[in-house]
Amino acid sequence: MNAQGHVLRLSFTDLRVFIPLVCKRCGECCRKVGVHPGAIDIFAAAEYLGISAKELVETYIGKVISCDKKRIKYEASIRHPCPFLKENKCLIYPVRPGVCKAFPVETDGRDRGIGCPAMREVRRAWRALGEGSVEFFDGKVCLIPPKKWDKILAKYRRSHPSKEALELFIRFNRPSLQP
Repeated sequence: MNAQGHVLRLSFTDLRVFIPLVCKRCGECCRKVGVHPGAIDIFAAAEYLGISAKELVETYIGKVISCDKKRIKYEASIRHPCPFLKENKCLIYPVRPGVCKAFPVETDGRDRGIGCPAMREVRRAWRALGEGSVEFFDGKVCLIPPKKWDKILAKYRRSHPSKEALELFIRFNRPSLQP
């Protein structure tokens, strides 16, 4: 499960609550935002697809100027949709660029106007949990105190999260059962 998301510091308390962002794989970011070719690890993507770096550039990105085993120089055309989006799936998902992995979490909670369904789910959770300041997830588990857990979980459930989002919310926020 993807542990990408936001942390909401609740204003009525000093609690930090992890709000997971679970990509719905709708492809809207790939279609409407695309990816700058310079963000792609050409050699990793080529290896993943089982083709040469030169073939990858010529097929998906643009014109090769020079190429050897360690470097490739090319002239790219920035295209929308992303050239690696085929039948609503990313052809290089396991080796996709960092900007793709981070979208829309590292865009100050904005999705560049694409209507990202995962961000809509996060915003519903923010509203259900109440006001607070949003921070980026730093990888640390938030651990809500046991006496506040049931109330916060009930509020989060009122936002109607997906099954995967609910599982992540519980995994990252549930109080430890250890004394």
